[in-house]
Amino acid sequence: MAALTRMLTGGAAILLLLAFYARWKTLAVTTFDGDEYAFALVARDILQGKLPYTGIFDNKPVGLNYLFALAQALGGQTVAAIHALGLVSAALAAAVIYFSTRRLQMSRAVALGLAALFATETLHLGGWASMSELVALPFLCLANYLTLEQPLRWQSILARGVAISFGFVAALALAWLPQLLSGDLQHYLAEQAQYHGAYRSPFPPLWLWRSNFIEPLSFLSLPTVVACVLYGIAHRRLRFGRAFWLLSLQLIGAVLANCASNRLYIHYLILALPAAALLPAAMLRTVPLNNSRWLALAVLACAAFHQISLLRALPDYLVRPSLEADAARLIESRTLPNSAIMVFNAQHTIYYLSHRPAATRFVFQNHYLSTCDGAPAIKSALQVLQLGLAEKHHC
Repeated sequence: MAALTRMLTGGAAILLLLAFYARWKTLAVTTFDGDEYAFALVARDILQGKLPYTGIFDNKPVGLNYLFALAQALGGQTVAAIHALGLVSAALAAAVIYFSTRRLQMSRAVALGLAALFATETLHLGGWASMSELVALPFLCLANYLTLEQPLRWQSILARGVAISFGFVAALALAWLPQLLSGDLQHYLAEQAQYHGAYRSPFPPLWLWRSNFIEPLSFLSLPTVVACVLYGIAHRRLRFGRAFWLLSLQLIGAVLANCASNRLYIHYLILALPAAALLPAAMLRTVPLNNSRWLALAVLACAAFHQISLLRALPDYLVRPSLEADAARLIESRTLPNSAIMVFNAQHTIYYLSHRPAATRFVFQNHYLSTCDGAPAIKSALQVLQLGLAEKHHC
């Protein structure tokens, strides 16, 4: 049994290292997702002394832009600096998953296995890019760690509720402090409300529900299903503790949030990973050690299944030509450094890689013109350009 435990622990460690090897090898790959470059453009504005979204407009949480600004301040305006932020975020989150699992009294093999599955699934769900869901993971995982094994008394519940509420309000106030001091907050909130009012898509087709929702959720649930079976064998009944129900509520919330916009982007499910990773450990903390080995084996099998497909795709990512990078080099060679440009395809990436200012604040024209996945246009092309030029003139 000791030899099997060592083998499972070693296999989990290898799978975990392979997941981060894939991230390290793709630090300079430009073509994963344009959203990360929207963050990067807003971060570039911040480093130039502008308030978030008074320059380039976006709809993502304001606070995360400061993390992207920090990444660029340390690593320069490069692809590697942006992707390094995603690598660090995934590594921190996986570490917290490991320590949370150990806090739930599971073996090192299970803890490393769940961390490896978590790190692999961040990639399988489209998290190669440093998108908002990925960068937010360490904070969500840390919140889970802090709430595990806390005494369930009304005083502690009240104190925790006050602390969480205070922390949430303090975080919002800190992130929005520049807008509050400058008087820009009302304008910021009005633009966000207008954007989100037009962002929601029509009800998605059934094939999209299957490929981007049902199938990935079914795979994420496999370790929990195995844990249910092992728990039933050990106890002959299903009676779970508080940690299980807290994580279940979080998982339900993440799944509902995934459906809210009707877009069903698969990377939205990344926010379900912290709860999905810890649920099996929360269920099996009281079962015999032999059963936890079965859980480790099931978790490693799931991680290895997706790891194989990810590593097979890795060489293609590394040699794939980048139209965005080629276009950026062409723009740099044909324009002066301060020349404003306007791009109508692969917008975020080209603006960022070319190191050129945008002629408009609205660099993602798909969300403002009639090409936005069926969503109604809220601005015409002329309005997009005029508003951008007017804003530059005002500044």
